[in-house]
Amino acid sequence: GARRSARSVEFIQTTAEMFRGKSRKGFWATNTTLIVIMTDAMLDKAQSAKVAQMTHDGLARAISPVHTMFDGDVAFALSLGKKRADLNAVGCAAAEATAQAIVRAVERARGLGGVPSLGDLERWSKRKRPVRRRGAGKSV
Repeated sequence: GARRSARSVEFIQTTAEMFRGKSRKGFWATNTTLIVIMTDAMLDKAQSAKVAQMTHDGLARAISPVHTMFDGDVAFALSLGKKRADLNAVGCAAAEATAQAIVRAVERARGLGGVPSLGDLERWSKRKRPVRRRGAGKSV
């Protein structure tokens, strides 16, 4: 998530900052999330498109804000199987898997190029002060 400053361990409420008309340089540059869902359910082209559409619900469960004019979020659904399955169940499972994958990725990521990971921030905060996470602790 976005932090107060490059040296801060405090997360900001990005949506609230947007409502106040505030933005930091660089935040709006790139915020793309790519999702690929594969299933062994038998889906035709239209059904695959619907699963991809439903997968975006997982983004909204894990990322805030999402689908802004600065995002390039995209989801692909691939079907390689012959199993019959309820389309709604497949789409809901894809959304839940997406949300869980995003949270897991953030929790397990390593810092790179001077950008700290959540683990880095948590280690720093033990030396300084607690990390304040947005929402119920599972949003990123």
